[in-house]
Amino acid sequence: MSAPGSDGPRPAYGALFLFVLTAIAFFGVRANGFVDFDDPDYVQTNEVVSAGLSWKGVVWAFEDAHYANWHPLTWLSHMLDCDLFGLDPSGHHLMNVLVHALTAIVGFLAFRALGAGGWVSLAAMALFAVHPLRVESVAWISERKDTLSGLFFMATLLAYARYVRTPGPRRYALVALALAGGLLSKSVVVTVPAVLILLDFWPLRRIGPELSFPKAVAEKVPLFVLVFVAAAFTFVNQRDAGAMTAGFTLGERIANAPIAYITYLRKALVPHDLAVFYPHPAQLPDVNLVTSGLLHGAALLAATGALVWLGRKRPVLTVGWLWFLGVTFPVIGIIQVGNQGMADRYTYLGLVGPVVAVCAIAWEWAREDEGRRKIATGVAGVAVVACVVLTRGLVTKWVDTETVFTHATEVVANNSRALSKIGIIHENRGELDRARELYEHAIEAHSENSVALNNVGIVHAKQGRLGEAREYFELAATRRPDKGNGHANLGQWHLLYGELDVAIASLERALAVEQAHGDARLNLGKALRKKGDLAAAEKHLAQLLATAPDNAPVLEAYGATIADLGRGREAATFLRRAVQENASSATAAAELAWVLATAREEAVRDGAEALRLATRAAQQTGHTSPLPLRALAAACAETGDFEKAVQWQQKALDLPKVDTDALAAQLQRYRSGQPWRSG
Repeated sequence: MSAPGSDGPRPAYGALFLFVLTAIAFFGVRANGFVDFDDPDYVQTNEVVSAGLSWKGVVWAFEDAHYANWHPLTWLSHMLDCDLFGLDPSGHHLMNVLVHALTAIVGFLAFRALGAGGWVSLAAMALFAVHPLRVESVAWISERKDTLSGLFFMATLLAYARYVRTPGPRRYALVALALAGGLLSKSVVVTVPAVLILLDFWPLRRIGPELSFPKAVAEKVPLFVLVFVAAAFTFVNQRDAGAMTAGFTLGERIANAPIAYITYLRKALVPHDLAVFYPHPAQLPDVNLVTSGLLHGAALLAATGALVWLGRKRPVLTVGWLWFLGVTFPVIGIIQVGNQGMADRYTYLGLVGPVVAVCAIAWEWAREDEGRRKIATGVAGVAVVACVVLTRGLVTKWVDTETVFTHATEVVANNSRALSKIGIIHENRGELDRARELYEHAIEAHSENSVALNNVGIVHAKQGRLGEAREYFELAATRRPDKGNGHANLGQWHLLYGELDVAIASLERALAVEQAHGDARLNLGKALRKKGDLAAAEKHLAQLLATAPDNAPVLEAYGATIADLGRGREAATFLRRAVQENASSATAAAELAWVLATAREEAVRDGAEALRLATRAAQQTGHTSPLPLRALAAACAETGDFEKAVQWQQKALDLPKVDTDALAAQLQRYRSGQPWRSG
């Protein structure tokens, strides 16, 4: 076992160098904003996180998985950022840079302590710190889980190096504690015990002279138990949250794995086409997945065989390669989460092993010859400078949502997901024709893109083409029956037209594939109420109210339903809350006015307030919506103005039975892939 730090700079100088280098590469992120890709759910619109650190927040972070992930330390770090910086994104970004810099520094100290050598450790961590593949993990606020888990990963290696040199229960406990920190940040660090066994081969060289391989494995059993529990917990949470419903067969996932492995290596060597999203090869029309998977798999097997054979004399080669294969395996896509084929962030820790191996081989070649040392130093310097330049440029591509996804369409052909995302941006601006064009391009690139199919339908609805809207909702439900939004939107369409049985069937299908689909459950409650099945309607709406207690549409629907059940006093309470949560809602005001004008309980009725609310609701809708007019008629009757009551009731009856603006107005907030939130 080589002595730690036998060459290279002093630890303090190396740490300072890595900190400054990382700052130079990533300081530009301070000008970037939040990205509408997880950032709203993780920080911006997450009421618990944005409130900052609190006991309520700590309980929330630890008690359950949120957005298909259980990583309480990551949540707490975001809460701390909100305490320090509020919702100013520059502070959140710079904190990510700081954590990433610390990861590189601790990694340098760890490999130095493990015996890899000072210069090898410094060069490897410098390349790790500033490589363009790191940009996604650092410049994307929601990927704090990468940088934070990486910091604990490196801390585990450092603790293990110290344990090996002075074994004891306390030092072993520090290894386990550091690993637990990583698991509480992101479960991807489940490979750590296997990595420690690799380090026992090189650079520690423990296996053989100090202990046998079985004893090395036995030594890690407590750590394996820890990661097994974390892995099982993560799997169950992601499965139950629907994150594993991307629709790829096991064969497609297996075929993609070697493609992803080889592509990661290529991007490490030539990082010129990096993007926020890479379509799965199974979704690309010009890719023969079976043939490509076999060819890449053969190359991967050949490389593995060669490096294992060469590793007989230079174990660092085998260790570096197996590190890459093993650390990357949890995110290689065999267990698919999401619908991407690969992601830059998945290389955050996996490529550390090969980089250390290359640096170690280069140092071995150069250390005894001054000329070679100059060559190696020059190559390393050029590589680091080139990475800094490329990284600084790529950081600017993450300045906002439109920029990052536009860049993705420019460097990755047939990027259906990115086209859909840009379409949403144009749709939100009111540029509906441009949005529809982008959605249609997304569908051309991937005919089963349920987001684009639903959103084309929404655009058609906004433009008054409800027949075309229905066609696209039907396509979404047919092509991706495993996704809830197509069924939910189709159910909403049928609900609008009063086709209650068909609406209920579609909405129930939506909930069958996505139990947490809040919009589907809300509309199912409305449909059941209209059909007269008030008990079932109340049951669904009460279930939704338990998860979204402050959501105005839910409060409104629940209040209206229990009003029909004759519970006027209780209904008025919920409807008042609905009006308070959304003062601009004409329907909430109209429903409350109706209850105040018609409730059985004498104490609940208030004709004057009913008249005020109904008048406001009718004015808001331009006297073209039947519900406010019926409420206005009831309020007039309650106040004794029967002539006006008859007039308003007749006007309500004369209106078209289908309010064609209602669908577009309600669909405007429905988006495939966006989770239900209160408020």
